Amino acid sequence: MTSATLKVFSPDGKMVELYQPAGTPVYQLPGRDVVDGVYHFELSAATSEREKIVNVIDNGRGDAASDSVAKSYHDSGHFVVSRGVIVVPEDIKEDDNN
Repeated sequence: MTSATLKVFSPDGKMVELYQPAGTPVYQLPGRDVVDGVYHFELSAATSEREKIVNVIDNGRGDAASDSVAKSYHDSGHFVVSRGVIVVPEDIKEDDNN
C-alpha cells in the first residue's frame, strides 16, 4: 500500500487523520484522554495493482503519461473502546441444555 490515509472518528466528534506514504497508518488511543464508545474509521490507499485508465484525459502529461493507474483500496468500519482499551468482540453462544 502507498499513499494511505486513515481517518478515525471518536464518539465525541473529534477526527484524527493519519497519512503514511508507504505501508499502513497505525492509530493509537490518546492515552488518558481516551473516550469510551464506538469509533468509526475510513482507510483509503493505492495498491501495487494497476488498472487501465478509462478516460484518456486522466492519463498524465508528457513523460508522466500512462495507460494505467494504481488501483485504489477503500475500507471502513468501527471498533469499540471500553475502559480505555479496544474491546475485541467475542462470539456469544447460547447454552441449549434445557
